[in-house]
Amino acid sequence: PSLVWMAVRSTSWCPHTHPKSKWQVHQDRIKDVPMIKFCVKVAWYQKEKGRRFVIENPKSSELWNLKDISNLASSTGVTWESLDMTKFGMSPPGDTSLCMKCTLLSNFPERTLAPLFFAGGAYNHAVPPVDPSMSGKTVVSQVYPKKFCRVASRLLATAMFSTYEDEPNIMAEHRSLFVEIAQLSLIEDL
Repeated sequence: PSLVWMAVRSTSWCPHTHPKSKWQVHQDRIKDVPMIKFCVKVAWYQKEKGRRFVIENPKSSELWNLKDISNLASSTGVTWESLDMTKFGMSPPGDTSLCMKCTLLSNFPERTLAPLFFAGGAYNHAVPPVDPSMSGKTVVSQVYPKKFCRVASRLLATAMFSTYEDEPNIMAEHRSLFVEIAQLSLIEDL
């Protein structure tokens, strides 16, 4: 496929979401390794074939520290950035000041997904407070807010040059300028 979006199960990889013992967490992680290796293999395949991939997981996930993920992340043409899902309407149970950060690792050209990382007109690099008592977070974070889906799908469609009926056919030498203008218009959606 032209694009593969992968969201690896994060429950055992986020320290503030699992009330289990260290041994139980370790066992859960062992069960997750084949899926993680598969996702990394798919990402490498996509990259080698000139196709796109996105891997999503919470910013606080220890998954990002795995050697396979680190090797992929440090390869040429791969970027990662974090976004705050509360900017897209997600509200956590309990403490509404808790930010729900999500990291996207992808091989889209730099700035292609930039509007996802804007908040209130400014690039969002804030590090959220983490509430260790937030055991119900995983259930909430398994759902993408509708606003995020709308913005992400429009960005991805623009970046992949999947055409909307009203989108003009853009010549190759003008595509990057068109994508930047299209991205800027999406910031208003936030």
